[in-house]
Amino acid sequence: MKCAISSDKTQPDKALSLIKQDLVSDLRNFALDFHEWQENRKRKLKHALKKEAHGMEEEKKEEDGGGEGSSPVNEVSLE
Repeated sequence: MKCAISSDKTQPDKALSLIKQDLVSDLRNFALDFHEWQENRKRKLKHALKKEAHGMEEEKKEEDGGGEGSSPVNEVSLE
């Protein structure tokens, strides 16, 4: 591989290094960043679902409560 990218194809360049010195720490940091991003995404999704479910419960309560509360008022105003 070194010969293929060296200026002299018969001998590899001595200064050429195909090993990245901090590769392991970079990969670890990438994995940790991805894990943090994934956890934040899950947390936001869970929060949005809870908020949506709570909103649906409130809507249902308003529909149930609003229907019962408005009918006596309508009856009184009609009389």
